[in-house]
Amino acid sequence: MVVPSSVDNVAMGTLGAFLGSLVGVACIVILGRIGIISALSGVVMALCALIGYEKLGGALTIRGIVISIAFILIMTFVGDYIDWGFVVSEQLGYGLFEALGDIPRLLERGIIDTGNYMGNLVRLYLFAAIGAVPTILSFMRK
Repeated sequence: MVVPSSVDNVAMGTLGAFLGSLVGVACIVILGRIGIISALSGVVMALCALIGYEKLGGALTIRGIVISIAFILIMTFVGDYIDWGFVVSEQLGYGLFEALGDIPRLLERGIIDTGNYMGNLVRLYLFAAIGAVPTILSFMRK
């Protein structure tokens, strides 16, 4: 069961959600590097952020769910962006940081297909929702 907000440590829980979401980012990038756009990466992102909040925060509260969802949304974008950075780096011979900086320009010029870019991001968000919703519901039922 989701417990009242007074029983969690929001600072530690936020750290836990952040650290958990970093595991999700690593999963997105690693699976992307081996050519897999996997539901697993979105599910890992959601589970690790929510469980990270619970473990370090002491309990998963409504506030914890909201904070975890914010990390899931932001870090899913970050993971996808880094994955695209590796693609640009490999294809155009740039360094990774240069590639990351050029992604908006490449999208604007049509060098990166916007439909492909957005489709990949939407799939990752869908997979994260597939992982987050049942996890949140299971916590609420406890």
